Amino acid sequence: MAGDPSGARRPAVPRRDTSPWYAPIALAADALGAFLPVLAVHTLADEPRPLAAATVAAACWTGVRAAHRRYGGRTLGVGEFRGLLAAVHDWLILLGLLAMLRAVTGEPSGMLSNLLGLLPALVVTAWAGWLIHRHLARQRREARAVRRVLVVGEAGPAEAVTARLAARTDHPYVVIGVVTVGGGALASGTPQMGRLPGAAGPPAEDAPPHGPGREAPGGLPAVTTHATSPDVPEGPWAEAETGAEALPVSWPATGPGTEAPGAPIWSAASAAGGPAEPGTEAPGAAASPEAFADALADALPDALPGGLTAAAPPPDVVPDSPDGPTVVAAARRHAADLVLVVPGSLVTGERLRSLSWAVQDAGLSLAVASGLTEVARRRVSLATAAGLNLLHVAAPTRRGAQPALKSVLDRAGAALGLVLLSPLFALLALAVRLDSPGPALYRQTRIGHHGAPFTLLKFRTMIDGAEHLRSRLEPANEHGGRPLFKIRRDPRITRLGRLLRRTSLDELPQLVNVLRGEMSLVGPRPPLPEEVARYGVVELRRLAVKPGLTGLWQVSGRSELSWDEGLALDLAYADNWSVTGDLDVLARTVRAVIDGRGAY
Repeated sequence: MAGDPSGARRPAVPRRDTSPWYAPIALAADALGAFLPVLAVHTLADEPRPLAAATVAAACWTGVRAAHRRYGGRTLGVGEFRGLLAAVHDWLILLGLLAMLRAVTGEPSGMLSNLLGLLPALVVTAWAGWLIHRHLARQRREARAVRRVLVVGEAGPAEAVTARLAARTDHPYVVIGVVTVGGGALASGTPQMGRLPGAAGPPAEDAPPHGPGREAPGGLPAVTTHATSPDVPEGPWAEAETGAEALPVSWPATGPGTEAPGAPIWSAASAAGGPAEPGTEAPGAAASPEAFADALADALPDALPGGLTAAAPPPDVVPDSPDGPTVVAAARRHAADLVLVVPGSLVTGERLRSLSWAVQDAGLSLAVASGLTEVARRRVSLATAAGLNLLHVAAPTRRGAQPALKSVLDRAGAALGLVLLSPLFALLALAVRLDSPGPALYRQTRIGHHGAPFTLLKFRTMIDGAEHLRSRLEPANEHGGRPLFKIRRDPRITRLGRLLRRTSLDELPQLVNVLRGEMSLVGPRPPLPEEVARYGVVELRRLAVKPGLTGLWQVSGRSELSWDEGLALDLAYADNWSVTGDLDVLARTVRAVIDGRGAY
């Protein structure tokens, strides 16, 4: 073990955030979804070498998917996303790759045969990804397939991170406790697993971190072994947690050049209680915990209790700082998979670096919360300068190719929808007129992009003149004190209106607004002028994009969402929208309309 710094490292805790069969199932679905259809189509079309074509197609398809880490990465496992858009993206790359191979090799098969053979690969891959994601989502709702997280940070920021993680189940992180830093108490009821002092460095003499009387002879800093790990055998080593004299060793106090000559290092004699052997004193000799751990295991194989020898992992040996021992002990005691550090004024710089060493040397996974919220991953990039890790955050997409493409798709989709749905429009207009007196269409002023007012169109779902009754119903508003006005059983809604609202058919005339450029197919909910009059600076950011016929608010619960939840979704969309994200929302809208949850 001598000279092997990794000898003291614990085995990494296995991840439990996804089922182990996800990746093999996804790989098999991709391979068979490409191989079998290509083989069948080429055989039926009497193309040359169908087996070779099918093998190449399957290899290229799984290779493209693997290159994009669709079978699991370092931080995200299989099933974290539905996978439809990713499958389309990869499938288009596959077509380009196979076209290049066909041009280079002169492969004579027909283009139509190739396209027909490859199309099922997209369908099978998307279907398998959806099934895996659905299974994983169900597991998460039942508190399975999760990662047990120990949060480390000051009380306020740590509780804020804990609350955000607890509010949703579309991620694998479950907080099991918090190790607080400095003063302050947890008010949310989250278990407190320990407390670190407000300042880094050796503990105060009146409050030693490892129990009374733990200072080593001669005033040297103490090094302790920890029996809280299940790997450490019981016996005399456990006394290190109960007041036995600590083992003396010196570490560099402030960096190179600060070591005092004659600093004692470990030897067999010193472990037996005698003085250090001649020649074992050197300036800064024990300069790292790894070196000390190796020396301890190599020099004292017979003195270790419980039958532990130099070939077995040595006990934890850490400098006398409360950070590493406290966090590692809490993580092991409660079987944490991940230590999540929330930086702050008390946890930064060298202290954060030292804590990361202790956590990772113990074989635990480490993550650091950046403080950024509701920022899409594609907008964040990492750079390094002067030893600092810098997160670059790209500005939201406001101009360029994507907004232009979005506008084209909006108007084309609206025009196509109006043509295809024109018979349905006529039937619904007639039904509204027959159900209650008044016009078929309801016109209302709403606020759009950059605060511009426009006239929104809907099929009428309330009695004629319903807006004049709103003041009387204000006490029943379920969003009292907020700009939004909603009543679950609004007496102004007609019989047919309830059906139209449940199925969202009342929104279809807004395709006209989309065609005019006043709205988008996907975007925030269009607000009323009186709502906007009560907006603050944060709420006004919703108007940075066009309002939408559908959006995150509709596919996430609609009227069942609180004002704050709906606002958070709208702000997230305004800052992070993309064309592919819009396509995903449109696909999810179909299910939301069929489900009808939150529509009233």
